[in-house]
Amino acid sequence: MSTPASRAAVLACRSDQVGRCARCQNPCQRYGAGGNPLCQDCLAEVREAQGRKQQTSL
Repeated sequence: MSTPASRAAVLACRSDQVGRCARCQNPCQRYGAGGNPLCQDCLAEVREAQGRKQQTSL
């Protein structure tokens, strides 16, 4: 099992900025500058889905 410090090193952020993705629960930079409640993979899926939704409503 990895420690908060090792997860932070992989994510290139401080350990106090690491949290769980709101969607998949994987570690991500959730807090601080550049933080997001979603990990990069989930964020990409949501943005792709939003793009498809906007295209169909035009």
